[in-house]
Amino acid sequence: MEKLVLLSLVTVLMAGCVGHETYPKSIYEDPDIENEGNNTGKEYNATVTLSELEGSWRKPCGPVDGSPHFDIVTISFSRSEFTTDIKNYIDAGCAQPYREAPNPIALIKFKLGNGIMLNDGTIVTEMNSRTMHYDGAHFYPEEYNIIYIKNGTFYAGVDDQDTTLQRPTRLDYKRPFHKIN
Repeated sequence: MEKLVLLSLVTVLMAGCVGHETYPKSIYEDPDIENEGNNTGKEYNATVTLSELEGSWRKPCGPVDGSPHFDIVTISFSRSEFTTDIKNYIDAGCAQPYREAPNPIALIKFKLGNGIMLNDGTIVTEMNSRTMHYDGAHFYPEEYNIIYIKNGTFYAGVDDQDTTLQRPTRLDYKRPFHKIN
């Protein structure tokens, strides 16, 4: 009987190490928007609205920075939440699944903030987010990003950050998302 209890405990502990997490209720509140990361110190009207984000967007097959594999990322927005679905592949055509890698998913709450002007003159919208649940890979609990939509193409900041002071200052034009529904 002791061996069965010990085996059950080890199984439960190992299951918790796979990358499945629900964050504590204390961060379930709406993410706050702070303007400390504003490049120019001026506030502009946000250029992206919730209704524009509504639906699903896909980033086509492309390389994963710092990794030898490729991925296709789909994000689906509904009101103030979005889900992510990342499929990993070993080839540049995203035809052969990367079986050893997880296909991470996450549920994330977000809030849109003010518009800010980038150095190139583009007015983008602040986006703060909190990961509520994830599985398959680690997602940061809070991220601060910038977003921009033009002609059915969704651009995010080059690197999202974990503080408003480090909010991205450039858009990722290499791998934008395209509206799929």
